[in-house]
Amino acid sequence: TEGSTHSDTRYKQYKKESEKLEIITGAYHFFSYSSSGSKQAKHFLSTAKLQEGNLLPVLDCEFTRNMPQKENVTRELLRFIETIETELGVSPIIYCECSYYNKYLETELNGRCPLWISNFYREPKCNYMFWQKTDGFRHPAFRGTVDYNEFVGNASALNRYVLK
Repeated sequence: TEGSTHSDTRYKQYKKESEKLEIITGAYHFFSYSSSGSKQAKHFLSTAKLQEGNLLPVLDCEFTRNMPQKENVTRELLRFIETIETELGVSPIIYCECSYYNKYLETELNGRCPLWISNFYREPKCNYMFWQKTDGFRHPAFRGTVDYNEFVGNASALNRYVLK
């Protein structure tokens, strides 16, 4: 999902096909600065319909050209996170750059949420569980390019990041 109204029309299809292949699935939300964090979280939850065995929900937060004031960004991100925690009983994974996390969330979260860090140039200098190395990976199973991510750990460790 994105913001408080947009949903990927192929989400259910992708999820179903991945589950047939016994691939752990999940859902992520691209945060928008044009609506409240709690409204976005409710939209995400009603669309994603996460269940036991899915990855923890992912909150994708990124810099935009005209960023709102820091206090507003942090407040609405925290509202999103708190809504997820109230509804699902888990903290979401935060997908962002280290610099974004350091600026808007580090002080308030203090390690409360696992991190999925995007850095296409070098290994991130913050603590992370996933690292997105590129968005231009070529694989014979896909047309065009896809994101390439690495998980820090083994299959047993990955199970700590699924809904129980």
